[in-house]
Amino acid sequence: MATEGKKKKSTKGPAPKAPQDRKPKKQKAERPEDVPGFDMLRPMSDVPIWDQTPLLGLVAQLTDSAGKDGKIDMDEKDAIPLLGQIAKAMLPFAKDEDAFTKFCSGKDALQRVMDLAMAWVAALGEDESSDNN
Repeated sequence: MATEGKKKKSTKGPAPKAPQDRKPKKQKAERPEDVPGFDMLRPMSDVPIWDQTPLLGLVAQLTDSAGKDGKIDMDEKDAIPLLGQIAKAMLPFAKDEDAFTKFCSGKDALQRVMDLAMAWVAALGEDESSDNN
């Protein structure tokens, strides 16, 4: 027979992964400046250390309460008051206090404040590391 010389494909081994089985590609991290509200804050060079340290301490407390996956549980009893304190600690950074207060108000304000605080701290870390080089 003509088919005797052809090898049969092996059915052993794992099946090929379907698109939904693949892990999503990691998205490139946003630059801190791209986070909504970042443009409302004064440049870091204009924010003295006595205004920076309260925010840094509060963000450290918030990230310490994060789970093993690094996510902050908004149901955690201390997370919500900390975010309120973080927003107040960021008020001295605001170019326009009224506009910043509006940004920190209303629906999804907790998430906006948390994202902005984390971005500001990340940008501060980048700025400090570039100063040390």
